[in-house]
Amino acid sequence: MSICVFLCLGMIFPAKALAQDRLEVTTAPDSATLSTVPHYFIKDIIINGNDKTKPATILRELRFERGILYPAESLEKRVRDARDQLMNTGLFTLVGVRLQQLEAGEVNILIDVQERWYIFPIPFIRPVDNGFFQWATQNNRDFSRLNYGIKVTHRNLTGRNDRLHVNFMNGFTRQVALQYSGLNLDPGMKWFTSFNIQYGNNRAVNYKTDYNRQVPVKTSNEDFVHNFFKAYGEIHYRKAIKTRHTFGAGYAVERVADTVLQLNPEYSHGPRELKFADIYYRLNYADVDFIPYPTKGYLVEASVSNRGLGSALNLWQLNAKASGTWPAGKKYFLNLRVAGMLKLPFDQPYITQQFIGHDNMFLQGFESYVIDGVAGGYLKAAVARPLFDRIINLPQTKFKALKKWSMIPVKIYAKAFINTGYVYNQHPGTNNLSNTMLYSGGLGLDIITFNDLVIKLEWSFNLLGQNGLYLHPRNSF
Repeated sequence: MSICVFLCLGMIFPAKALAQDRLEVTTAPDSATLSTVPHYFIKDIIINGNDKTKPATILRELRFERGILYPAESLEKRVRDARDQLMNTGLFTLVGVRLQQLEAGEVNILIDVQERWYIFPIPFIRPVDNGFFQWATQNNRDFSRLNYGIKVTHRNLTGRNDRLHVNFMNGFTRQVALQYSGLNLDPGMKWFTSFNIQYGNNRAVNYKTDYNRQVPVKTSNEDFVHNFFKAYGEIHYRKAIKTRHTFGAGYAVERVADTVLQLNPEYSHGPRELKFADIYYRLNYADVDFIPYPTKGYLVEASVSNRGLGSALNLWQLNAKASGTWPAGKKYFLNLRVAGMLKLPFDQPYITQQFIGHDNMFLQGFESYVIDGVAGGYLKAAVARPLFDRIINLPQTKFKALKKWSMIPVKIYAKAFINTGYVYNQHPGTNNLSNTMLYSGGLGLDIITFNDLVIKLEWSFNLLGQNGLYLHPRNSF
C-alpha cells in the first residue's frame, strides 16, 4: 500500500530534477572552460544551507582544500566524490556541488546543502523474537513477549555530526540505555570517542535452541529472571575519509535465575552471575555512492575481539563482512555480500554461540530461525533495477522547521536474490540447520526515503520448501 501512496504522490506533485546528482560548472564572463587549463587553484569554498552543521564538519568530508592547486581532471573527480561523501554523513537530504570558474586557473567551489530533521522521538512496539512473523506464528501472538517504549535520537547534537540516543523500554524487557558518539578529541577531527551504558532486566530468557528456534523460560509469577548492566567506550581514528579504526573496551555484569542453569548447565559453563570485560578492534572501509543503500562501490568491516579473558567466559572472535556493487547493463546493478565468523575455542557456552539470526546476520528465507555455531558464513547475491526515482514536493509551509519535510526523495528498486550459507556447531542436537548447506532465494522491493530510511519487502523461499513475505526495516548484511 505504501508503494501506491508514493507513486500517487509523485504524480500529483511535480518532481524536481536531481541536480545534486550532477557536477555543475558555472563560468564567469570571458573565462576559459575547465578543460583548457591543466591545473586549477581553489580560491574559496562557499557553503550554503548549513543552519546547524558546522562548516568544519562539512570541510572534513572533502578531498580538496582551499588554497591548493589541483590537476583539472583530479579536481573534477574530487568534486563529484564530494556529493557522495556529504550524503553519506546522514546529515543532509539534498547536496549540490558546483565549480565556479573565476578566471583561467582559478575557481571557487560552491556547496549547497539541505539539512534533514535531526531530532526523532520515536515510540515503538516490537517483539522479543526475530520479527513480528515469528512472534505471530511461533509464539501465538503472546503480548507478554512485546517490548514498548520510546527512543529519542538527536543526529547532530552540536552540529559536529555527533549523535545522542536515549532509550526507555518496558514490557518483556525493562531497560534504560544512553549512547553518545562523535565527541572530537583533536582539531583535525581525526580522533573521536563514543560511549554506551545499558541497565535492565528481562522477565524471560532464552536458555537453549531446539529445532532451530530459541526456547524461553520464565517463572510462574513472571519475576525477572535476567538482569544486566553494560558499559562500553570506544576511540575512533579516521585519518582520511573512507577508512575508520575503532578501539573499544567494555564491562558487563549478567545474572540469571537458578532455573536457567538447572534447565541448561551449558548456558554459561557454570556460574549464574557473569562479570566479564570486552576488548575489541574494528576496521571499517566505505567507498560507495550511498552507504544506506549502495548502487556502486565497496563496503568492508573486519573485527577481532575477546570476551571474558581469565573468567568463565573466554571467547576470541573474528568477524569479516564485505559488500561489492557494480553496474550490470544500463539500468541494473549487481550486489554481492559475504560474511564470516570464527569463535575460539570451539567449546563455547550457549550464550556465546549466537550466529545467524543475531546482530543483523541473517539469511533471507530463514528469518524465523536461529542457527547457532562457532564457525561459518554466507554469501548473498542480488540483481536490482530502479522502478521509481522522484523528489515529492509537498505543499509549502510558512514554518521554517517544517520546510525540511517539504521535499521527500523516494526511490524504489525491484530485485531478485539468492543466498547460501553454512554454520558449524560441535553439538547441534536437534538443530538440523547447523552443519548443513543452506540455500534460499526470492524477489523483493526496496524502498528508500528520507535518504537513509530503507524498507525491504521480500518474498523468500528456502531449502525446506517454505516461503513467506518478510519486511526488513534496514539494509544490513
